[in-house]
Amino acid sequence: MNVKKSIKSIFSFTKKKKKRSISLDKYECFYEDNDKKKLIKERIFYVLWFLLPGLIFIGIHLFLIDVVNTDTLSPFVNILIYLLKDFGGVLLAIGLITIGYEITVNRKLYSNIDRLKFTIKDLQDTVSIASGAIDSGLSAVYTTREESKNAIREFLEQLISDENKTDGDIEIKLLGISLGDYLCPHGGLHSIFRELVQLKNIKISLLILEDRSNSALTRALREEPHKFPKDKNFSNLSKDPEIIKAYDTTRCHDELKTATDFLKDLLFRKKAQEANLKLTFAPSDSKPILANLYCATYDYSPMAFILILDEIMFIENYHLAGRGGEAPMLRISKFREGKRDKRTRLFGIYEEHYEVIKYKMSKKIEPEQ
Repeated sequence: MNVKKSIKSIFSFTKKKKKRSISLDKYECFYEDNDKKKLIKERIFYVLWFLLPGLIFIGIHLFLIDVVNTDTLSPFVNILIYLLKDFGGVLLAIGLITIGYEITVNRKLYSNIDRLKFTIKDLQDTVSIASGAIDSGLSAVYTTREESKNAIREFLEQLISDENKTDGDIEIKLLGISLGDYLCPHGGLHSIFRELVQLKNIKISLLILEDRSNSALTRALREEPHKFPKDKNFSNLSKDPEIIKAYDTTRCHDELKTATDFLKDLLFRKKAQEANLKLTFAPSDSKPILANLYCATYDYSPMAFILILDEIMFIENYHLAGRGGEAPMLRISKFREGKRDKRTRLFGIYEEHYEVIKYKMSKKIEPEQ
C-alpha cells in the first residue's frame, strides 16, 4: 500500500473496493456492500499516514528548538525547522478532519444504507404482492363504497355512450343482496340504471336475495338485533310469525321489498309494451323498456356483490359484522393487460359463482299481473 494510493483514498469520499449496486427484478432485490468493519479499518490506516508524519514533524521541530541554538544556524536551516512545524500541523489537521469525517459522515452514511436495505426489503414484499395481485386479475382496489360507485358510474356512462357503436348485445350481470344502489330510488346509481334499461342492445341479469327468506332474516338479525325478541330460537327464522313481524320493520326488508317491486314493475311494463297494451304510467316510468331483462331471487347466505361488465368485474365480499360498504371493492380484469390468450383466475372463479347462483340456486321473478 503506497502513499499515493492512501492520499487518493482520503480525498475520495466515495471510495469503495466493491461496487455498491441495487438490482430489482420481478421477485427479488439485492444489495451488495463492503464489510463495514473492514472498510473502517482501512480508512483509519489511511488516516495514520497523515497523523503519524504530522506528529513526527512537529516533534522534530520541538526537539530542534529545544536542543539547538537557532541563532547559530543559517537562515535557510531556520526556515526548514519552522517549515517542519507548519507542514506537520497541516498533516495533523488533515488527519483529524478525516477522523471527524469517518466518525460523523460515514456513520450517517451507513445508517442511511441500513434504512435503504429495509426500504428495499419492503419494496421486495410490495413487488411480490403486486405481482401476485396482477396475476390474479386484480386491477384496482376502492377503499370506500363512494369511490367504487364513482368508478362504476364512469364505466356505465361509457357503456351508454358506446351502445350505438357496438354490434350485438352488451351483457351486464349483477348479484347482490338488494342491489339498492341500482334498484331503490335513493340509490346512487338508480338514475343511470334507468337509462340502461332503455337501451336496446343491453342484456341485464339481476339476482337479489329473496325477501323473508331465512338468509334475509338472518342478515336483518345481524344488522339490527335490537328489533328482534331475545328469547326466540333462531334455527328456522322464516317459520316464526313473531320473527317475521319484527323482520318487516327492518331496513333489510324495506330494501328487498322495494327492489323486488321495482323489478316486477319493470318486467310488467316490458310485457305490456311487447303486447302493445296502452297503459298510463308515471312520467318517470313512461319511457320504453328495451333492454333484455332477467330477474331472479335466491335464498342462500350471500358471499359477495358482483357486477360483471363484459371484461371488467367489480366484487365486494359480504360479511355478517354489520351492514355493507365497509369492505373494499375490488376491480378484476378478465385478461391481463396485453395477454388475451388466458383469463385471469379471480375473474373465472367469481363468474362461475354467478352462473351457479343464476342457473341452479335462484327463482325467476315474474311480472305483476
